[in-house]
Amino acid sequence: MILIIGVFFYWLQSYGHKSLNAFRELTPTKTQEKEDLAYSKILTSELFLVNQKSDCEILKKPYARLDELKKTEKLDLRFENTHKKIANKIYRLRHFYKDGDEGEIETFLVYLEDKAEMARIIEKSSYTKGTLYTKIEEAKGAILYHEEGVNLSENVSGTLFLHYIKNQLMGMQGVLQNQNDHKNIDCRFQQE
Repeated sequence: MILIIGVFFYWLQSYGHKSLNAFRELTPTKTQEKEDLAYSKILTSELFLVNQKSDCEILKKPYARLDELKKTEKLDLRFENTHKKIANKIYRLRHFYKDGDEGEIETFLVYLEDKAEMARIIEKSSYTKGTLYTKIEEAKGAILYHEEGVNLSENVSGTLFLHYIKNQLMGMQGVLQNQNDHKNIDCRFQQE
């Protein structure tokens, strides 16, 4: 009996303080503080997402469809991509503006996809459409999808970059200015 009591006191002296410290870390006060902090972080991120979604949904309405926007606004085309299938071959026509020593250079690329959907450039031309680009653009075939990116700076206080696929707004980025406030906008939408 004395031996058992001695072993217990030895254990308490050697290892008991570690168990006691672990127990102190899990006291209701510490546990509650950790739970409150975790809940606060979740709530804050959810509120941020709700506010961001609200802003994006509100801003989406006037820019939802590109064809309607083209009728009423002056747009600055930044790029367009057309994926077109002609005689079982898929071509990508890419038109964009790149920075150069002389300012922006209008550039036209033609890609050809292989069976693994990997695309390789088969024609590149600057300033004007290349021969192959024009030929594929005018050829009869199925347009798989058309994509455009435009800047809109008229009638808004700031500049918005708008990204469309199949004429539907898929994203918007920019800085809007309201009186003394600057608001960064970065919205992504799903296809309807």
